[in-house]
Amino acid sequence: MIAMIRLAVFVAVIGFVASQEAIAKDICVVDDAGVHWRFSNVKSLKAGASVALNGVYAIGVANCPAAGTAVVTQAGAVIVGVTVHCAAPIAANNFTRQMIGTPDFTATGQDDNDWDGVADAGTKTWTPEDCKTAARP
Repeated sequence: MIAMIRLAVFVAVIGFVASQEAIAKDICVVDDAGVHWRFSNVKSLKAGASVALNGVYAIGVANCPAAGTAVVTQAGAVIVGVTVHCAAPIAANNFTRQMIGTPDFTATGQDDNDWDGVADAGTKTWTPEDCKTAARP
C-alpha cells in the first residue's frame, strides 16, 4: 500500500514538472540588422504579469548574454526590456533595448547605447523565427 502511494506521488510530481516545462518555451527573433536573439525557457505570457528573459544576442561569431523582462499589458501588448552585455569579447558595447509588440515578440522599439536613459534615434524591429531552424544561436 505504501509503495502504491509513493508511486502515485512520484507520478504526480513528474506530471507537474513536465507540465511546467511544457509551459516554458524558447523564443527566437531576428532584428532589423540581421542579429539573432534567443530567449530560453520563457514562461507563458499573461496579462498583468511579468516573465524573466534570459538568452543570447548572437552578433557575428559572438554570443553575448541578454537578460531582461517582458510584461503583458491588460490590452495584450508585450513590453520588453533587455540588457545586452557585449563589450567583450568583440569590443562592441553594452546596451539596453526596449520593445513593444505582440506575444510572439513581433515588436518595434529602440536602443539606449550610451546609458543616458534616453532612447537613441532609429527604430529597431524584431521578427519571430522558428528556434529549430534559426541560423543562430
